[in-house]
Amino acid sequence: MKHLPAVAVGLALAALAGCFPEQWAEVSPDGRHLVYTGLKDNHPGVFLMTLDGKEPRRLAASGFAPQFSPDGRYVAFQDDSGLVLYELASQNRRLLVPADKQAEPGLQMKFMLPQWRPDGRALAVTVYRNIRVADQERQETALLLFNDLEKPEPQVVAEGVGLKCGWSPDGKRLAFFRKEGPGAELPESELYWGSINIREGNAPRAVAGVLFNPWQSVQWLATDRLLFVGTRVSLPMTINDVDRARPAIHAYDLVTKGISLVFEIPGGMDDLMAQWFALSPDRKRLLYCVTAGGASAPQLRLYDIATGESATLATAMAQRYPFWVGNDRVGLFVNEHVLRLATVEDLKLAAQLEAAGKADEAADHIAKNARRLDLKAILAPLEKETPPALTPAPPLSGQPAPAPRNAAPPTPDRSR
Repeated sequence: MKHLPAVAVGLALAALAGCFPEQWAEVSPDGRHLVYTGLKDNHPGVFLMTLDGKEPRRLAASGFAPQFSPDGRYVAFQDDSGLVLYELASQNRRLLVPADKQAEPGLQMKFMLPQWRPDGRALAVTVYRNIRVADQERQETALLLFNDLEKPEPQVVAEGVGLKCGWSPDGKRLAFFRKEGPGAELPESELYWGSINIREGNAPRAVAGVLFNPWQSVQWLATDRLLFVGTRVSLPMTINDVDRARPAIHAYDLVTKGISLVFEIPGGMDDLMAQWFALSPDRKRLLYCVTAGGASAPQLRLYDIATGESATLATAMAQRYPFWVGNDRVGLFVNEHVLRLATVEDLKLAAQLEAAGKADEAADHIAKNARRLDLKAILAPLEKETPPALTPAPPLSGQPAPAPRNAAPPTPDRSR
């Protein structure tokens, strides 16, 4: 296969500081609970609650990028101590990757993004470091693989990688972006030459060349078909053409080894939301955001993979990813204090009413049919609590440890 220019990792501090998810939420595999994290003034910490906002529990005083294990037993997230594996039933915490703040002079920033393998027995982690020595800054990334969580000794899959990776549904392949090498960064931009890589077995291989920025998404549509955000440009390209670059969702077929354009995303390459998409659990639809056209906020849209049809759902907040709640509902931040959970059909109807000039009717429909979670009210009682201490977790292969007497394990949400 001919080697092509690739999508590599834009790891400039400016890109991270200006395009950083400020709030993050994910629904448990059984659809009954929600884990939430916020940064700075956006209700900082890691919190667990039922889908109707009841039984809130604080898991950590700070946190980022929580990910439920496929069986719902654990949550992996980063806090001030490093990358933590938290067992929900026992409330035990295991530190997988330390923050190393004191061990690395000049370290300005370090964060980690975990991604569970579908069988729950392994964890891929992207580690980012911004290091300043004298007046010089450099950024480093690495993709680590914990194949045995009983003995957390990670394997370094690759360095100079993108900030996101994705497992195939059967867990046999891991896809990620990787920059081409020294000089991969385009001057005066957050774009890099690199490649989309697939690790199968022990060695990753580049399958396609792409131009990308740090936060571009990559997910598997099937075991042999990969979706990823890549930069759409016309070649040959010079630095003067960078402003015309646009994000677009592409598909790579492992059988034919061909790449096809799914659709172009209106928006700029420096916008976090334009680099993101989320597949529904059944992999039939995807969410994405449009930030172009003079809109004051990202517009959340739905794309049907079978029909190729797209529909507007709602206005989303910048730097806050919407998320799937099963295959038919969506969660999105209305503002920094409120989460809304609504069906796709209710959001579609409200968007149509608003487009027809019936804003009051649209708001009334959502108010009657969507679930509203007031994070400020839900989390206020937990603000003065002392966060749990770091304690060793029991072996993953063993039985769940009994919960402490004063802390019952999560209970199902029966309000739906």
